[in-house]
Amino acid sequence: MEVHRQQCQKCRSFRVYDVLVRESGHPQTVFVICAECHGLVARYELQSYYHHGKGAESFIRSREGKHADSGRELLEDLSRTKQTALDGYARVLKILAEQHKVLDDSGYPTERDATKAAESDD
Repeated sequence: MEVHRQQCQKCRSFRVYDVLVRESGHPQTVFVICAECHGLVARYELQSYYHHGKGAESFIRSREGKHADSGRELLEDLSRTKQTALDGYARVLKILAEQHKVLDDSGYPTERDATKAAESDD
């Protein structure tokens, strides 16, 4: 058994928290968020995971048992997964803000933080 602590790839902090999303007809999703820089650290679904900022090697490990017909197909799948994670992250932050579960002065991210994180990753 391996045990790991999540670390932000952007600022290297170990201070992270999770936001769990349950949506009918979709797999349960967990967004791991850095408490320091408010960046997306990882997104987990019950059947797969994606570590934002770690690149293709992490993505390939997450696809254990699955194969792609080509390297191009694999990179396209990684790109789609990354964009889906960023879009989902922004959506979750917006919903949390609408529900007043996130406050600007609390140290937790706002929708603006998700937009900045997505822009800085391009």
